[in-house]
This record gives sequence, C-alpha cells and structure tokens, in this order.
Amino acid sequence: MFMILFTLFSEYTYSQNVIHVSELNGSTVMNKPDMDNERFDYGRASSLIYKRNSAAYFQGGQNKYYGETKPVVLHVDMNQLHNISSQLDKLSKVEMVKIYLNGGSLRAVNKNVLYELPHLKYVFLVCQRCVESEMTNFLPPYDGEVRDILIIYNSETKE
Repeated sequence: MFMILFTLFSEYTYSQNVIHVSELNGSTVMNKPDMDNERFDYGRASSLIYKRNSAAYFQGGQNKYYGETKPVVLHVDMNQLHNISSQLDKLSKVEMVKIYLNGGSLRAVNKNVLYELPHLKYVFLVCQRCVESEMTNFLPPYDGEVRDILIIYNSETKE
C-alpha cells in the first residue's frame, strides 16, 4: 500500500528545472539560490547555446548537418520532430535540442522522439508566449525512468 501511494505521489510531484535563457549569462546562474548546480552543468548549457558546435538543423522541410558527423546540438521546428526518428544514428550524441514552437502549443510537441536521444541533457524551447509553469512537467518520467533534463526557454522568433 505504501509503495502504491509513494508511486502515485512521486508521479504527481515530479517537476523539472526550468530557466529563462538570460539566466545562463555570466554569474547569474551561480548566484541564484534555487538552481541545482550539482545536477546540471550550466556552463555546458551556455556553451551549447552561445558557442559554435556541431549541429543538425531540421527546419523548413530540410535536414542539414554542420561540423562533426555526430552533432551535439539539434535545431528543429516543432512540426519536424517526427523526422528525427529516422536519423537517430546520426543524432546519438545530441546533448541539446532547440525546438522552435512557431506559435504551436507545448502540449503538441512529440516528446517520444526526445526520449530516444540517449545523451539529451537540455531542451531549449523557443516560443512566442512561454509559460514557465507549463514547462515544469514537459518531459515526465518515461517507462519509470527519470532523466535530469534542464528546460531552457526564450521568447523569440525563428533564426
């Protein structure tokens, strides 16, 4: 009985760390008291966003790769997320996925393909009206496994 209650309680109380991209600038992250610096490498997240890295782009109906053969950053339009399933061998080293919602709903994002990326640590959501409370359970436990994935967001238009 205790295990059932514990399981139900843990599923409903799970939430992810969610930060605005501006919090990755400089020492802001290190001074923020609610940041979990032991679980997430904020310096690495910042490097993946602001530095040049090998990357794949699934945007505008096209797939393009730049840099190394196994990119660490994936830029994808929300409506093309399903296309990454056929490219998982090339995307096996991806640490960050930057998803452009393009006015779409966060609930409509195909999260199943994100669980197929074994090295995924960061999801960067680009949305028009980001609501932090909607992002805290963006990637709930999958098959009973909890993955520490930092959700980063920004309100901007597609690059």
